[in-house]
Amino acid sequence: MAGESSSTVAAGDNAKALSALAGTLDVASSTSFTAPGQVSVVASGGTAVLAYTGTGSGTLTGVTIVSGTATWTLATGNAVTGGSSIAAGDNGTALSALAGTLDVASSTSFTATGQVSVMTASGTAVLAYTGTGAGTLTGVTVVSGTPTWTLATGNAVTQATVAGTGGGGYGTGGGGGVGTNTGNAGNGGRAASLSLIHI
Repeated sequence: MAGESSSTVAAGDNAKALSALAGTLDVASSTSFTAPGQVSVVASGGTAVLAYTGTGSGTLTGVTIVSGTATWTLATGNAVTGGSSIAAGDNGTALSALAGTLDVASSTSFTATGQVSVMTASGTAVLAYTGTGAGTLTGVTVVSGTPTWTLATGNAVTQATVAGTGGGGYGTGGGGGVGTNTGNAGNGGRAASLSLIHI
């Protein structure tokens, strides 16, 4: 199963313009990336999408610009996230018109189910999906964003972190007592317990 891949820009590409990459992006680690693929890279002017054809020790190779401006510069530590971009089939499509399927250049770097952040002309939308196909995410629903926002070929699509849910509820205590257990939402939040012992 494909998983989320991420790294950061390495010192070798600090202050380098996208146009000066000469086909190679230096990253802190390339081990989580599969080739070929696409990555979203935080740059001086925004988030660029780069396609690559191979990986080396601390490098992505065969790099070309999918979206972003050639003069945007990189900085050491900027996020490099595995993902993809909007494919031509969804160019000009509103979020409300996706009909459950998002066309992407490649679906190989995404988990089998999850959420993605999608750049649109109006802002960043978050979409949930339940499956992947060849160049598609399926079972797509809008989590955040406006239904009228439209997509464009080359817009970045990256794996999003799904917020966790907290514990809580009511339970029976041991030793002849009654116990309650409440939790604060937030992925393993603090829990407070109260037991009443009958004597």
